[in-house]
Amino acid sequence: MGTLLQAALTPALAWLYGRSRAQPRALPEVRGLSPGRFRESFYDHEVPVVLRGHARDWPAVEKWDAEYLAEHAHGQVSVACSASSAIQTGSAHFVSMGATDAVRLVLGEPGHAAGAGYYYIKNHSLLRGAFASVFADLRRCTLVPDEVVQLTPHDLEQPRPASSTSPSLWIGQPHVSTPLHYDPWPNVIVQIRGTKTVTLASPRSSSHLYPRDPRRGSYWYSELGDLRGVSWSEFPKARGVAFFETTLEPGDVLFVPAGWWHQVENRVPAISVNYFCPAPSMLRRWTNPNTAHYAIGQWFEVAHYIRFLRSGGIDEQAVANYQARINGRNLAHQRQWFDDKKRNGTILDKWLLSKYPDFESTPFYQTRYRDGIPPA
Repeated sequence: MGTLLQAALTPALAWLYGRSRAQPRALPEVRGLSPGRFRESFYDHEVPVVLRGHARDWPAVEKWDAEYLAEHAHGQVSVACSASSAIQTGSAHFVSMGATDAVRLVLGEPGHAAGAGYYYIKNHSLLRGAFASVFADLRRCTLVPDEVVQLTPHDLEQPRPASSTSPSLWIGQPHVSTPLHYDPWPNVIVQIRGTKTVTLASPRSSSHLYPRDPRRGSYWYSELGDLRGVSWSEFPKARGVAFFETTLEPGDVLFVPAGWWHQVENRVPAISVNYFCPAPSMLRRWTNPNTAHYAIGQWFEVAHYIRFLRSGGIDEQAVANYQARINGRNLAHQRQWFDDKKRNGTILDKWLLSKYPDFESTPFYQTRYRDGIPPA
């Protein structure tokens, strides 16, 4: 009887266990913490924390809505679009559209229905372009270390300091998410409007979170993809990982240490800005398992890039690798990427690009887009 009962229950238990994981734990939360205490207790020790209401007095928290941003935006902006609500770098398609229309589309203003698919204005620099005019609504982020220069639009024409940061803008529709990934730098996220849920896991769990092959593009993502739809039976090592979770409200700030895995999901139409900062300690940085993984990926990226520059568009594989790594940017954004690398990139970036006075003189442009036709 016992054997028959076990045989009957085993498939059901395997199905249930294969699709479950432990409930996420709550992240530490603090209020009224001084920048000095934050640095000593969390930043220097790479401990994630939510600072409730830390940015509630920023003008942006009060002002930034669809109407305000649409009124102050100008020019063009690149918008990520995807058939899936999980918008991943490398798989999303980027389209260029008027910034005013993009804001109304993404934030769901009546008369601008999104139609099929999901849209996300992601990682858009506030130093230039469409939203530079609202930069003044941000306060200086006191959680960024004092030794890190916080750039403003006035600094654009100056050489960028070695240790510097600037805010990036994220505007997303409800339920849009960035799937599980890590960043190689400490990340300070300021929630401006709406709410978003962030799920985190320690880099110590990296061996159980299936990092992508560093020889591929977007290697900082996990093969698990969107945590909302994972079949845990396909990724058995991940079932025991301790996840942490928090929901950010307007004015809240989240600190995500370097290398920590995280997935972000908008609960409603949401706006946030973030600041990437230098790692606090070189020794601690290299004891983080994701640092080595990212460095390997960077070496493969440099190798592909050198191959691409030498190809003159003839080496189809080199062109394909390059195309995958610039994440579907259209011609205007490839040009902007080139200019950023030439002006503010690494020594290797500048050396590689030194022979080309502008983007139009590169072999890639000359052989592929000399007629002004943007990439497919």
